[in-house]
Amino acid sequence: MEPLMLGLAAIDSDIRQRLSVFSFSKVAGHELISSRRLELFMIKMKH
Repeated sequence: MEPLMLGLAAIDSDIRQRLSVFSFSKVAGHELISSRRLELFMIKMKH
């Protein structure tokens, strides 16, 4: 493998890792918002 190809592969894996972390945090944030809304909804229903 040429140094250039190795560099590109490293950059590619780095980008992929960042994307997966980003998408995971996005999903986690959405789950957090959903659970918070559900919590507020349940509180409203009790009253």
